[in-house]
Amino acid sequence: MPSKLRDDGTLVVAHGDELGDGIVSRTYRLLAGCIPVVGLALQFWLMVDYPSSKGLLTTATRFFSFFTIQTNLFIAACMLLDLSPVWSLT
Repeated sequence: MPSKLRDDGTLVVAHGDELGDGIVSRTYRLLAGCIPVVGLALQFWLMVDYPSSKGLLTTATRFFSFFTIQTNLFIAACMLLDLSPVWSLT
């Protein structure tokens, strides 16, 4: 995250909009957040549609038990939460 040093020596961490690169930053975060969401939706659909699927609850439990799925959800949330000023973590 970009930062600026004030005259009094304090460090100010600035959001992308304050430094003029907000459009590029927000576009990148939107793209980086949507790619895992689309991939996760596709993977879940493939697991539910698989012939040996035992049911929706069992499939959902199995789906969310994979560490890579959990990591992709975390990455998507981190990228997309910063797009909204209400839910901003910064």
